[in-house]
Order: sequence, then structure tokens, then C-alpha cells
Amino acid sequence: LEITLNHWRRAQGLLAAFRASAVTPTPAEQLLGVDALQVRAEVERLQGRHEAAVATLREALKEAQALQADVLHERNGLARHPDVERVAGWVDGSRSMLVYALVRQGRAGEALQLAELQSQRARRGDLSAARGTRWLYRLAHALNALQRHEEALVAADAALAQFQQAGVSASSHVGHLALAERLRALMGLRRWAEADAAYQAHLAAVAGGGIATARARNPALAALLAAQAGRLDEALAAVERSLRYRERLFGSDHPSSQEMAGVRGFGEPVGLAELGEIGGAQVGEQTLVERGDGCHGCEPGPV
Repeated sequence: LEITLNHWRRAQGLLAAFRASAVTPTPAEQLLGVDALQVRAEVERLQGRHEAAVATLREALKEAQALQADVLHERNGLARHPDVERVAGWVDGSRSMLVYALVRQGRAGEALQLAELQSQRARRGDLSAARGTRWLYRLAHALNALQRHEEALVAADAALAQFQQAGVSASSHVGHLALAERLRALMGLRRWAEADAAYQAHLAAVAGGGIATARARNPALAALLAAQAGRLDEALAAVERSLRYRERLFGSDHPSSQEMAGVRGFGEPVGLAELGEIGGAQVGEQTLVERGDGCHGCEPGPV
């Protein structure tokens, strides 16, 4: 949280300096305002202020869209101009963060409407292939939140297939997010063996991958899948690791920490199955997806 706050303060300071100068800012410099709002929303998320985060992201999206219109006009309507593409990435990033924020606030129906609209644009060819594929797993995220797991599984599998076809590696952040929705859907459908196999295969694929390995290794998810597979000692050990991590990151009074403490309090690994009932078997907010895309205005390539 402190690191995020420092980034926000830096962005705010730079933004104030540019606005105070007499020099006309470049599009990249103007995007600092959108960046600052996105980071502020992230701070609000970490503080559990989900309604505030939604409001902030709406403001970020509005500002990014206004800048996009200005840049498009300045570039004579050339939608594929690099400056227009850059701003379009920030519009897309703000909108995607809003989808995740709406789900966290319990407004999954509204999140689904946003995701469906962007998926329709992708099918019409209004979005790049990379952006269109990412909207598939965002669509799956909203569908999972509404417990429409069969549809979510179709969307997540489509995203994973398109990533594979494009050469996106298993260790990529976007690949991880698509897999997360596939796992959520499988668990929501109580297809535990398939979920366990998919997760173990992913761990093997990213083994030794540094950040990718750390991102994939999630104690709470491992605990649930191990318990469902009858690996009870492994499940209990994972619960203890997850509880220590959550208390260190969020504090013992945070709902995420209390959730895991409650699971441990059952005294038996069978208590882990209770996690599978949260939000259509989403296994808690931090289990699979920590904060949504997290790429802001980026357009990740096949890495």
C-alpha cells in the first residue's frame, strides 16, 4: 500500500507541475491525470473503499475518453495513429479496471453490461485483436460473479485459445487472468478434479519463472483444491501460509484475513470447502485475481 501511495503522490506532483507550466503538455503528459486517478482507485481498493474506487475509475474513464477525442481530432481522425492508439489503451485500461471494481462492489450486472459491449465491439473489429481477447476473460469475470459459470467457462477458454494462437506464453499476466476465470468457472461447476489438474499444469508451466511463478502460487487456492482432492495435510499447510500472508499484507482485522482465520478455525480441512461458496466459488477476493488487469494503459504483447 505504501508503494502504491508513493506512486500516486509522484503522479500527482508531476501532474500539478505540468498544469502549472506554460508549455502545452503532450498527450503522454496529459495521461498523467488518468494515471493518477487509476492509482488513487487502487489505493481505495486496498483500503476497502470500493464505492470510492468505482467513482474514481468512472472519472478516469471520462478523462481518458475526452483526451482520446481531442487527440483523434488533432490527428485528423486517424484511429490507428500511434498517439490515438496510446490513449485508446488508457481508455481500455480504465474501463477494464472499472469492470473489476464494479464486481467487487457487488454490481456484477453492470460490469457484465460493460464487458458485453466491448466484446461486441471486438467482434465488429473495432478493437485490436489483443484488446478483444482480453475482454473475453473480463466478460468471464462478470459472468462468474453472477454464477453463470458455463458461459464464463466458454469465454475463458476462448481467451486462452486465442492467447495460445497468438503465441502468448503461460507466464504472461493476461494468460494468468484468463486461467483464473477458467478455474473460477470450473470450481463454480464443482468440477474440482479438472480445476486441480489445470492449476497443477499451470504451476508446472511457469516453474522457475520468477514473477510468474510467484503470481501463480496462491496458498488459498492451493488449499481449497488440495482439500477437495483429499490432500488434507497439504491443505492445512496452505491455509497457514495464506493466513500469515494476508495478515502481513492487510492486517489481522481485514475481511480477507478474517476469512482465512475462520477457515483455520474449523480445525479440519473440510472447512476449506466453505470458501467454495463465496461469490459462486470465487474463493475470496485475493485468491485468483488480486486487482484486475493491472496493466492500466498498456497493450501487452506475446511475452
